[in-house]
Amino acid sequence: MPAAGIDISDRNIKYAELVPTSSGHSLKSYGAVALPAGIIEGGRILDSQKLQDALRTLVRTKNLSFVRAVLPEAQTYFFQTTIPDAKTEEELRNTIELTLEEHVPIPVIDAVFDFKVENRSSTDATVSVVVTTRSVVESYAEVFGNAGMTLLSLEQEDEALARTIVKEGDDRARLIVDFGEVKTGIAVICGSRVYFTATVNMGGQMLTKTLVNHFNISVEEAEQMKRTYGLRRNSPDQDFFALLVNNISVLRDEINKHFIYWHTHPDEKGIPRPQIEEIILVGGDSNLVGLSDYLSTSLHVKTVVADVWANITLPEHGVPEIPLGESLSYATAIGLSLNTGE
Repeated sequence: MPAAGIDISDRNIKYAELVPTSSGHSLKSYGAVALPAGIIEGGRILDSQKLQDALRTLVRTKNLSFVRAVLPEAQTYFFQTTIPDAKTEEELRNTIELTLEEHVPIPVIDAVFDFKVENRSSTDATVSVVVTTRSVVESYAEVFGNAGMTLLSLEQEDEALARTIVKEGDDRARLIVDFGEVKTGIAVICGSRVYFTATVNMGGQMLTKTLVNHFNISVEEAEQMKRTYGLRRNSPDQDFFALLVNNISVLRDEINKHFIYWHTHPDEKGIPRPQIEEIILVGGDSNLVGLSDYLSTSLHVKTVVADVWANITLPEHGVPEIPLGESLSYATAIGLSLNTGE
C-alpha cells in the first residue's frame, strides 16, 4: 500500500510521497512545514492541537491519507541481544519482554517494543530491539488519527535512512552521520540492518550561531557564508575557517569515538565486528563544502555524501525531482515512504 513518509522533529514536519510506477517509483509530492517552538520538545508532543492542525493542512492540501512516521529519536532506545533456545516468534518476544529492563530505563508495563531477527542458528537467535514508551506511541497515534491520517507504522529513523541511501543487496558495514540542524545521529549499519545508534547534541545550527556571534551578522548572512565557503581556506576572513573547524572537530571526535568502539568491542558471541568501509553523510547540513574531505582526511575512512535516490528509479531525463542539497534533508521521509510493510 503506497504511503507518505512523515518525519516529525521538534522544529518541522517533512513529508515525501512515492508512488509505484512500471519502472520503480516516482516522487508524487514532498515538502516541509515549520513548527513553532513549544509544540514538540525532545520528541514529546506538548501541544497536540497545533500539531494536529499542521497535519490536517497536509491532508487538505496534499491529500496525504496513509502515512508511515518516524519514532522520535530522543524517546527511542535500541539494543541487540542474543537469545538461546527460542524457536518461535512468540518465545522470542516473551524472552525480550522478561529482560527488557536490563537494557533500557523503561518499566516493562510502560514499554512498547518491536524486534527483528538478524541471525538465527540451531541454538540461538540474534535480535535487534527498538523500544519506546506506550505514552509516546499513543500520543503520536492519536494526533495522526485526529488529523485524518491513517498511521500504518512508526519506525526507527536509522532504519528508514538505511533503506534510502544503501543500495539494495550491498551488506558492507557503514557508519551513517545524520548531520541535522540541532543534533547529529550516528549509526552503524550493514546493508539495511542497524547495529548501533547514538546521538550527538550538535548540528548545523551551532555553526551558524558561532558565525553570528563572532562576526556580528544576521542568521541569514551566516547561513550564506556557510554555504558559500564551508571548510575551504579561501574565505574572506581568516577566522572563518578556524571557527568552523573548531566546531566540526567536536563532531569528528564523536564519530571517531564510536568508530573505535565498534572495532574494539566484539559482539555478544565474541566475534569481531566487520570493518566499517565507508562513512555516509546525510541530513540538511551534510553537504557543507569540504566536510566529506575533512572527515576522510581526519579519520582515514572514505567519506561520501549520501545518494538519496540509491533505490529509486529516476525519471527518464535522469534528473531527480529534488535538488541534491535539499534532498539530503528528506532522506528519512523518503525511506519511510519506501517501506512496503513486508
